[in-house]
Amino acid sequence: MKVLLDTSVLIARERRGLVLDELLEPLVSAVTIGELSLGVELARDVEERAAREATLEAVESGFDVPDVDHGVGLAY
Repeated sequence: MKVLLDTSVLIARERRGLVLDELLEPLVSAVTIGELSLGVELARDVEERAAREATLEAVESGFDVPDVDHGVGLAY
């Protein structure tokens, strides 16, 4: 089953080691990529920035980002 993950789920995955169900086909939105990128920029120190960059890189390489088109807009 395809599911669109909210940014908060990905943050919980980073902070608490949340494991996603292997039966799911997780997707992330372009907005989530933007929010995670902003989080990197707003990091308070080098360690936090490195952790957030690692999360962003893992999300970018590990999840599909569906195109935002007319159908997505209607579904939203």
